[in-house]
Amino acid sequence: MCGRLACSLWRLAAKRAETTDGVLPWRDARNKVRNGEAPLPAREAPAHGGQAVRSPELAPPPRFTKLERVIIEQIFTSPGHNYVGHHGQPPDDFPLQKMQEIECVAGHGIRGDRYFDFKDDYQGQITFFAREDFDALAAAFSLTTKSPGVLRRNLIVSGVELPSLIGADFELQGVQFHGTVHCAPCAWMDVAFAPGAEKFLAPGKGGLRARILSDGRIRLGEARLKILQALA
Repeated sequence: MCGRLACSLWRLAAKRAETTDGVLPWRDARNKVRNGEAPLPAREAPAHGGQAVRSPELAPPPRFTKLERVIIEQIFTSPGHNYVGHHGQPPDDFPLQKMQEIECVAGHGIRGDRYFDFKDDYQGQITFFAREDFDALAAAFSLTTKSPGVLRRNLIVSGVELPSLIGADFELQGVQFHGTVHCAPCAWMDVAFAPGAEKFLAPGKGGLRARILSDGRIRLGEARLKILQALA
């Protein structure tokens, strides 16, 4: 029994004895433990109440990777604000631009979009909206001729629960983002889409605001969503 326990602990030591060239064989790790060059791996010990606690040395790292298949169905930008800053006034008429590809600039936004360098560390440098939520909105109001672009979000995506990305670092097509907050709908939704749209989208269906963490290009089509850092 003691011999099996010792072997198990030596193998755990091998996992911790990593170098840039790879993992040392477990026998080498065992010798390091014997010679005092490496500490013996910590064991799980019972806490008060009989529940096991894991040593901080053996706790899983905070970063992990998860892949999901996402479709970037539509991309929109606009050179100016039609609704922001127009409270009590008619909306402006800056054109909506349907794009095949956009350039994301870390810390600034989408090049050519109205929110590029809008504010320092702005939490909505890019916005996402779920195609599934738009389809539900259109069905609820029996409107089949409206485009998702009227909601003024940048990326229309399918295959991901956007609220799950709030507080997470994630990657699409090699570009990294940080999900900041729900992109709450405003009263202008009732003008842009139909009366009642704001209320319909209010419970977490308004989309996602995000900061851009790395430079790169986003294009229409399939993307692999990589979760880099989950919400703590």
